[in-house]
Amino acid sequence: MALARGRHAPIAAARQTIVVPCGAAVEEHRYRGISGSRADPVTGFCVGAILFGGCKQSIRSGEALLLWYASCPFHSFFTVFCFGYFITFAKNMLKAPDHQVAGHQARAGQLGPLVDDSGRFFKPLQDGGRGSKELSFYRSFSSDPRVPKNIRRFFPVFHGTEVVEASDGSGPRAHLVLEDVVSDLKHPSLIDVKIGSRTWYPHASEDYIEKCSTKDKQTTSLLLGFRISGLQVYEGKDSGVWKPSKKQVQSFTSDDVRLVLRKFVSSNPSSNSEPDSAFASLVYGGLNGILAQLHELKAWFEDQTVYNFYSASVLMAYEKDTAQSGQLIAKVKLVDFAHVFEGNGVIDHNFLGGLCSLIKFISEVLSGSIAYFADG
Repeated sequence: MALARGRHAPIAAARQTIVVPCGAAVEEHRYRGISGSRADPVTGFCVGAILFGGCKQSIRSGEALLLWYASCPFHSFFTVFCFGYFITFAKNMLKAPDHQVAGHQARAGQLGPLVDDSGRFFKPLQDGGRGSKELSFYRSFSSDPRVPKNIRRFFPVFHGTEVVEASDGSGPRAHLVLEDVVSDLKHPSLIDVKIGSRTWYPHASEDYIEKCSTKDKQTTSLLLGFRISGLQVYEGKDSGVWKPSKKQVQSFTSDDVRLVLRKFVSSNPSSNSEPDSAFASLVYGGLNGILAQLHELKAWFEDQTVYNFYSASVLMAYEKDTAQSGQLIAKVKLVDFAHVFEGNGVIDHNFLGGLCSLIKFISEVLSGSIAYFADG
């Protein structure tokens, strides 16, 4: 442990880390009673005993723990040790993401992902085997020598797992700890696109196949090979963001998709029926634009037979403020891997077909924008 410095070395290696909010939230989690602490002039830490009551992680009430407390202002947590467990109290509170556009959201007592201030994204491990499958994928993918280095950058960095308080108040829960891919964007515009004309996977239950097939038919998935799952477009300090509701997004037609892909890169308000696509050449075009990145992914999917991705998404994001200044950072990331299976030597035509279709639609927006401004 980094906190146990000098002559206060850790007693044993940690088997598990449990992170819970510090300060006033300590009472909420029934962790209580610090006693006998004293300042250590050498290490700058307080060493003493802490008494726990009602802890859910097999720590019985009244057991004494050795405590290292970070009194230095540069530290934002303190750690205790008990029977093979290091338990870290974090002042850096987790919160619901400000820029989530799809999936389960950690609001109004619902179970969903959380983020911290250091650029980490905490995704709760889902029930029914989905969480364990996604964890297995990240563990396999992160060390798979068959995946080229240039392709890895399109996937969130995997930082392991941590047990943190669930957003729905149900108590400690295991979470995937991933890169928060938009943490470096102040006012991101982003769009989540679920790829594939078929979002159900082989050997799924009949009920699940019927549920997914119905949704694929009711949205643009079956027709286009992809569907928009959610988006937000930053429109400026005064206007805020344009973020269609889930119901609106689910009703998008092919024409709506074309219009949305234009609005995503426009300088005029989303309420305008004729989006100008002013940022199309910067966001979609160029050597580092979204199209170039999608083509790089496409080249890999044309050859790779390692994985088959079902119901995964392409997340596209950029900062409109930097686009206006001509110093754009456009991002493409693949997310949501609860239904990834071994490719067994077979090309993933379902994902590849949807990716090609998305590239075609974006290319049309870019071509139309270039022609429009050339004529103007």
